[in-house]
Amino acid sequence: YGGAQGHAGLRGALAARLCATGVKATPDSLAVTQGASEGIALALRLFAEPGDSVAVEEPTYHNVHAALVALGVRAAPIPIRDGAPDLGALEQALARPDVKLFYTMPTFHNPLGTSTSLSHRRALLGVAASAGKPVVEDAYEMDLRYTGKPILPLAALDERGLVVQLFSFSKSLFPGARIGCITARGRTVDGILALKQATDLGGALVLQAALADFVESGAYDRHLARVRRTLLRRRDALLEALAAEMPEGTTWTTPEGGHQIWVELPGGIDTADLLVDAVRAGVMFAPGFQFRHDRRPSSGLRLSIALAKEEEIRLGVRRLAEVVRERLRSGAAPGLDEGIV
Repeated sequence: YGGAQGHAGLRGALAARLCATGVKATPDSLAVTQGASEGIALALRLFAEPGDSVAVEEPTYHNVHAALVALGVRAAPIPIRDGAPDLGALEQALARPDVKLFYTMPTFHNPLGTSTSLSHRRALLGVAASAGKPVVEDAYEMDLRYTGKPILPLAALDERGLVVQLFSFSKSLFPGARIGCITARGRTVDGILALKQATDLGGALVLQAALADFVESGAYDRHLARVRRTLLRRRDALLEALAAEMPEGTTWTTPEGGHQIWVELPGGIDTADLLVDAVRAGVMFAPGFQFRHDRRPSSGLRLSIALAKEEEIRLGVRRLAEVVRERLRSGAAPGLDEGIV
């Protein structure tokens, strides 16, 4: 077995990359994890106990809800307004004694694809500092920016040691790598390492060592350059197809990185119900209810550009538009409009 903290060479390479984003990271301030998912579980276990609550964005990554349920922890949903969590609602939630932390994805949000502004990030940290509550920043796609200027992550702006940052190679390299890291400061690092040791005795050091060599050789950055060019072409193809094919009243986000775009349909269409017809037409998407804490119906859906090529994207949107138009002609239940974008 190796140490719970992970391979020293990989921790050094990760710390250097985090420092380049403005985060004051060292090899000793982070632990290698099995993707960001293990980091989520470790952070939740460190700060919350069964019966507690955790503030989460609405919508948010569906596996976070699964992790909360598994730990006996409740979600305190914070609505997204104009692509960012509502700070007034967050302030009210963090003032509650049962709410122990806030989980957020300020960069390339899943499922929305949006990124918050620098001013919003500073204001969010101010709210968290006033409440004295930690913030878990999921930066799982931080390496996948393909346009626009980078925005300092919460962990780089944090002056109080409140932010625990998560990173993963699963989206930028390949999911089977199952390697990421969790970065924190002070006694929080000790708590994470104790939980990590009790959970899995550390990760696969051989794979971690190989990945360290891959990163330090420059091969990872060369890989990222190719991936970013590919994702930008696919995003542009998707945006063009949505504008050309989707019925009037459809809205969508315009991400600057990552794999996902959020689409909101007109007419109160329940996208969970629509998915059945879409699959028959050869189209897959993630219906919006999956990203809500109570799984209530949604007129939103998430599209991914991770696998489909440009021509497949154009064909898929054309078929999706046909399915949506047919549903609009048949009539849909009112009252499901998201209003996020």
